[in-house]
Amino acid sequence: YQRRVHGRLPRTPLPVMDTYIDTHFHLWDVTSPDSDHDAQTLGGPAEMYPHYTAELYNADMAKSGKTIKAGVFVECLPRDGAKEVAWIRKAAGNAPVNAIVARADLADPNIEAILAKLAAPAESAPVVGVRHILNFDPTWPFVTDRHLCSTAAFQHGYALL
Repeated sequence: YQRRVHGRLPRTPLPVMDTYIDTHFHLWDVTSPDSDHDAQTLGGPAEMYPHYTAELYNADMAKSGKTIKAGVFVECLPRDGAKEVAWIRKAAGNAPVNAIVARADLADPNIEAILAKLAAPAESAPVVGVRHILNFDPTWPFVTDRHLCSTAAFQHGYALL
């Protein structure tokens, strides 16, 4: 990769990075009840790869020639975000899980307790954010209301963030 400067390639190529921070990656295991992953919810990836573990992730990064020094695990459609967080903290192995973005249903009537559980201090990777996928069309797992963002329950959960 070379960046153009004023429409021309620089005389000295920019250095190629060999160490990266992976800001969004997934691991899953539909064969483990501890992960709370479901093959039907995950769809295509889980059909081809029932599990994508830390070992497989590290092998893929090694094949690519990239050195990942840190990373952010992003939820992988669990039914229960806190259960997946507990699983990834154990299953991460030597994958670069330095932070976690967990699933949280912001319209859940128990959202205060859910967020408190996710925010609890941990000995390993902290939860630094939540993801609530909002797609209705095309459909997305767990999204059943076309007007979710305008519901009082969602707005309450969002305000808690």
